[in-house]
Amino acid sequence: MDAQEIRVLTMDREFGGRRWLRWLDNKEVAYIVRIKGNTQIGGRAARLHRTTGKTRKGAAAKRVTVWGMDVFFANKKITAKGRRDDHLHVISNRFSGREALAIYRLRWGIEQLFSHLKKRGFDLEATHMTDATKLEKLFAIVSLAFLYSYAWGCHLRANRKQNKATRRKSLFRLGLEGLLRLFGNPHLNSSEKSEFIQWLKVPTFTSIFVV
Repeated sequence: MDAQEIRVLTMDREFGGRRWLRWLDNKEVAYIVRIKGNTQIGGRAARLHRTTGKTRKGAAAKRVTVWGMDVFFANKKITAKGRRDDHLHVISNRFSGREALAIYRLRWGIEQLFSHLKKRGFDLEATHMTDATKLEKLFAIVSLAFLYSYAWGCHLRANRKQNKATRRKSLFRLGLEGLLRLFGNPHLNSSEKSEFIQWLKVPTFTSIFVV
């Protein structure tokens, strides 16, 4: 893939490192990578810097020195409960401020996908397959299963009344349990099965929520 075809590469903390990031920069690949709170930013730990996600109108974004490189730095407070860290710190060779944080946020959808494919969902890690062709087919099947589970969950969330229990469930879990109920109960109300069949026939899943 040509570097020009990559808008930006987003990476979690374990992918940080001077040699790797300089290689990307030399290849003209834009990146946004999360860094640890103790990473030195201009001589001070990242966690000691005030929130920098907002840049004054008309003000040029300033670069800082990280691992001997001149990069943009942005951070923001994480409000979600149960998080290990209370701040998000990122650096980038191309993007700054709010834009860098907004782009990096898109990565969370991939993290959710991985989570549902593994222990919290289909337990893909439990497979003992080693043949590449068989693994490729397994990944395809599981990916389709995730798509339909998530999409059906979006449909149920948008079209059914939700009680406290269902509101606490993720869209994936809501859809997966709904499909298991449909396929595992031959005596289920025919109207519910008809609703699912009609939903399958639509050309696009317009009910899918953007993550």
